[in-house]
Amino acid sequence: MKKITILVGLLLNFLLTQMVFANQYDEMKFEIDFEQSPEFSKKLAQNNQIDLKQFMSMGDFRRNQLAQQYFKSQKITQNRPKLNFEKKCENRITFDDYRIETGMRYGFSMRQAVNVAGYYLPFNVCEKW
Repeated sequence: MKKITILVGLLLNFLLTQMVFANQYDEMKFEIDFEQSPEFSKKLAQNNQIDLKQFMSMGDFRRNQLAQQYFKSQKITQNRPKLNFEKKCENRITFDDYRIETGMRYGFSMRQAVNVAGYYLPFNVCEKW
């Protein structure tokens, strides 16, 4: 009986530490790799009337807030993941689902480059990772 109680306690502890809350999802959804998206970064800097160097020196959180405002003002919604299974790989146009999955597993989120229009560039997820 004591072993079952310990196992249930460990299971509950594991499940509670692996949760992803809605506010974390919102932060992850707009997490963009600005260094790999120079044209998009320039566009955001111009829209906010600051130079690119100043924009790049801002923190990730602030840059993602500006990106989110841009998406809302332009009425841009990111595409849902389109899966294309080839050689046991998934080609996703966006990877919000994958980001949440890795966040739950490892406690961090991944970043992906976007094109000048603000849409995520294709990202290949393979079984090997």
